[in-house]
Amino acid sequence: MVGYKNRGKTNLICRLIDVWSAKGQSVATIKHDAHQFEFDRKGSDTWLHRHSGASWSAITAENGTAVVYNQKEQLSHLISMAPSDAMIIVEGFKLEPYPKLVLVRSIEDIELIEELNSVTAAVLWPEIWERAELRTKLEVAMRLPVFELDDTERIADHIHSIIHS
Repeated sequence: MVGYKNRGKTNLICRLIDVWSAKGQSVATIKHDAHQFEFDRKGSDTWLHRHSGASWSAITAENGTAVVYNQKEQLSHLISMAPSDAMIIVEGFKLEPYPKLVLVRSIEDIELIEELNSVTAAVLWPEIWERAELRTKLEVAMRLPVFELDDTERIADHIHSIIHS
């Protein structure tokens, strides 16, 4: 799932997780953040460990486990770490050679589709969906399936078909 900032990627991913979870499918997510992030809250034990120089820190409790590396990790490695029975949804990683859905909120977003490899479909915001000439450009000229942003079931089916083809 790729697209520029504030295009609805996280919201759509959460809806897809709901659909697949309701069907009993395990789902794993991997997100790329173009900026630095702070996973631990400042002052927590793991934060103190990492800021004292630990290159790897883990915490586990009854409600889960978190591992933080002080380095960027390759997407392929993260995918290999996900549960083997899980549907893996990746947010971001525009340049990786994996199948992609591109979220389109404005006309300028169509340029992103033209720039990227492995785009399997476009997901359009309502104001773009209503523009038939843009849908035709995507469907006919670019040979892409096109989905309306709120058509979560069809998007989920498309992703499932890509993974199992």
